[in-house]
Amino acid sequence: MSSLIVQRQGLNSLASQAGRPHAASRVKDSAADPATRNASESSVSISPQAQALYAQSRAVKATAQGSALNAAPSERARGASVQPEISFDQFVERFVRMSREYYGNEDGGPISISKFAERAQRVLLDVSTRVQSRLEAAGFALEPPIEMAADGAGTGVRVGPHPLREKIQAVINGDESLNSEYRNALLMRANAAEWQRVEKAHLAYYAAHDAGRVDEAQRIIQALASAPRIEVIQRFGRSGVETSSRSS
Repeated sequence: MSSLIVQRQGLNSLASQAGRPHAASRVKDSAADPATRNASESSVSISPQAQALYAQSRAVKATAQGSALNAAPSERARGASVQPEISFDQFVERFVRMSREYYGNEDGGPISISKFAERAQRVLLDVSTRVQSRLEAAGFALEPPIEMAADGAGTGVRVGPHPLREKIQAVINGDESLNSEYRNALLMRANAAEWQRVEKAHLAYYAAHDAGRVDEAQRIIQALASAPRIEVIQRFGRSGVETSSRSS
């Protein structure tokens, strides 16, 4: 089980850039599973249920669009907009493209947990360097250190206890582009840590199960299913940026 990969199946979530991966269903051993696709395949299998959900969603949007078109001109001018219709094939194509861009896998190929974690770390390093420059340009001395994490309850970045917390918060969240990039990078790195935890748990599960320790294997999966979400925290200080994670 040295080649543990995550296979994209159907309309599995992109992890929402913030959500947790589903523990068991997406983790496969390419050596043990002959049905695993190779990197040259580019087709995506879409279940009938997924197609039905998509059709239902489009029907709801079409109803809303019809109401907007039938509204008075003054009402449309106040903000009612009509979204262009896209086909199911276009929807799938966009989903696959977003997945490839997020996870960094080849078109049609499997997702490598280790490569995704490396990519997430590079993205976070790049954005956090710009965040540190922004803090220094705003005149913050970084002493005491400034702690930041993604705001799970909102769309911004949360600043930890600090004498200038409110001012720091205003500077970071006031730069919408940097704020969005930084929050997404923090969530991506947390998501990679979640996948690494899934990988480690499944390796332990298979080792216990193959050795006949079925009860232990079951406890490993149960512990994984109930594990709290991983949060990535960064501390900006005079000596640089420290990155750590904790279960929230």
